[in-house]
Amino acid sequence: MSLFNIGHNGALNNWHSQAAKLMASLSRYRHVIIFVTIHSDPNTSDLWLRQDEHGDTCAAMWLEDILRPFKAILNGCILFMLACGAMVNNSKSLAGLRQGLTSLGVGDALTFDVKYLSTMNTMDLLMKVTKSVIIHSFEFSQALEHFLKQCMTLGRHTSIIHFVKHIIKYSWAHWDYQLWGQTLPLQCPQCGILDPWASVLVKQIQGYRLECKNQDCGKADVILSAGREHGGCASRWLKLIIS
Repeated sequence: MSLFNIGHNGALNNWHSQAAKLMASLSRYRHVIIFVTIHSDPNTSDLWLRQDEHGDTCAAMWLEDILRPFKAILNGCILFMLACGAMVNNSKSLAGLRQGLTSLGVGDALTFDVKYLSTMNTMDLLMKVTKSVIIHSFEFSQALEHFLKQCMTLGRHTSIIHFVKHIIKYSWAHWDYQLWGQTLPLQCPQCGILDPWASVLVKQIQGYRLECKNQDCGKADVILSAGREHGGCASRWLKLIIS
C-alpha cells in the first residue's frame, strides 16, 4: 500500500525503482500514449500530491514524481488526463500542469474542465483521435478538430483543453442551450420558468445580455462576456487560444 503514498520518500523511491524496471520493456515502442485517471481536489484545484518547499502542491510535481522514470520515451508523446475540471479551472494549477508537460516533452495533451468528469463520454473521441494519429498518420490537431464535429454529446458535458505550443480551449456552442460555449441555467432563478432566456441588445456592456422572457418576472438576467466569436471554429465547437 505504501507504494501509492508518494508523499513518503521511501514509497516514492520504491515507485521509481519499479517504474525503471517497467521502462526497460517499453523503450522499443515508436508511439507512446498515456492515459491518466485521477481525482483533482475540488478545494486546492490540484491532483493528490505531496507539498513542495513552499508548502504548496502543483501539477508539475505530480507529473515529475510519477512520469520522470519514463522521460526517455515521452518526447512527442500523447497524454490524456482524465481528471475532473478543478485542475484546469484554477490558473495556478493550469500553469503547473503546462510546466510539467513541457518539462517532460509531451507533444499533445488533452484535459477537460467539467466539475465532475464522466470518462465514458470521452472514450469515443479519444479512440478516434488515437486511431487517426497512430494508424493514419494525421496531425493531432487536425484529427481532433475533425472528430469534434461528431461529439455533440461530449460538448454538452465538457469543454476540452489542448496543450500543445499554446493552450487551446474547445467549447461546444448551441444557439438555445450553450450560447458562445457557456452553459445557461435551465430555469430562471427568479421566477422558475424553464428555458427562460431571450437576447437583449445592450450597448453599454462588453458582452451579451440574456433576459428572462417571462413578462411577469422581475427580469433576472445573465451577462456573457464578449470575444468568444474570435478564433477558428470546428463545426459547432469554438476554438480559443487561452495562453
